[in-house]
Amino acid sequence: MNTFANKLDRVVKEKFEGKARRFALAAGISETTLNSYFKRGSLPGVEILLKLAKAGGVTVDWLLTDEDESYKRKKHPSLLTKPHAEYGYSKKEREYVKMLIDILRGQNQECAEAIKSSIKAFWKSRDLASNISIHKKTKKAG
Repeated sequence: MNTFANKLDRVVKEKFEGKARRFALAAGISETTLNSYFKRGSLPGVEILLKLAKAGGVTVDWLLTDEDESYKRKKHPSLLTKPHAEYGYSKKEREYVKMLIDILRGQNQECAEAIKSSIKAFWKSRDLASNISIHKKTKKAG
């Protein structure tokens, strides 16, 4: 029989490299809360259940029932799990992307907003630099 705690454990092991903290961050809950489901075997409320299913890439049905259809998760691997040759990202780059996603999905919204703001500022300055470069080339040609 597959209990809720067993299924959470499976998600942590297979999708989050055995790191419950990463799963908790991705779901936007505390690691303490997640650990309580492992220890007590209790079920979360609907809101947290939905967060866990979304972060784990599984269905709520799968988490709550005895179904074991190898997750019922999306069939297409993401850029984070596909080999380097398929997307051209190194393992280190994929690790940074994972960390960034963990931060953006985590509970510290101030940190997430700061990162978003930095990314927007970077792209804005990059676009501005690109426009200046194009303007200079046009001036020289004319």
